[in-house]
Amino acid sequence: MKKAITYLLFGALMVFSNNLYGVKSAPVPVKEKLSKKEQKKLLKQEKKAVKWEKRMKRLEKKLEKKGYAMGSGLWDDDTFRLGALVALGGLVVRLFAFLPFIGGIFSLLGSLIFLIGVGIMIWVLIER
Repeated sequence: MKKAITYLLFGALMVFSNNLYGVKSAPVPVKEKLSKKEQKKLLKQEKKAVKWEKRMKRLEKKLEKKGYAMGSGLWDDDTFRLGALVALGGLVVRLFAFLPFIGGIFSLLGSLIFLIGVGIMIWVLIER
């Protein structure tokens, strides 16, 4: 479980980070004369960028191998998530059925809301 969470966090980091380590994407013009210190700094940044790209490629391969590919799961469908939330809301409303005077109303409403949520989830499964 911890590894899966780690892979997902690194995957999100990979998606949302464009310019990690401050590496500039524009090439340095050849005509300019750079000092040795600047050349070393630029070379170090290029090595970090190459190393980071290799790490991200390895991580992508691991994620694909384990089945954590982005956008391929059922939970990525917004309608399915909405159905799950509606069903969960129905269960929460159903918990108020323990109130002594108006429990029957909450029980009925909670059950109806739960059935609507499950219906939405089944509808999404049929459409796929």
